[in-house]
Amino acid sequence: MEYTEALKTIGQLVQKGRLELTLAQQPFAKQAEVDLKTLRSLEKGERAPWDTTQNKVEKALGWRQGVIREVLDHHEIIPAESITMDYMRDGGGEASWADLSAEEEDNTRPVTRAGLLTNEELIGELAYRLRHKNRGIAGAFLP
Repeated sequence: MEYTEALKTIGQLVQKGRLELTLAQQPFAKQAEVDLKTLRSLEKGERAPWDTTQNKVEKALGWRQGVIREVLDHHEIIPAESITMDYMRDGGGEASWADLSAEEEDNTRPVTRAGLLTNEELIGELAYRLRHKNRGIAGAFLP
């Protein structure tokens, strides 16, 4: 599959996912916290969005984390017909954003793919790790 075909396929699936949520472009863009022009460009398959935008769209649609980047990076080996809504949500057994949210609530496992986090999420993760690191060090010196 060509790169432009992969972009168009992703755009069509973003639009389909948005319509499944019964949202027009503007409310969806607001919910996903992305610019409306960026969403329109993504749905038309005109250009690939930045990683943070991809993450926000994936999360809003309930897709697996990093699936847009996966499709774009491996467009040459992924058959076009295999890129479906099911693939975007469940394919490959990767963790979805819902899985990550459950982990976040659990707080038992740290996030392992920092490149998929927004700046705010990354800062929160670093703050969490620093707090727990300091507790561990202080706890080691207690009698």
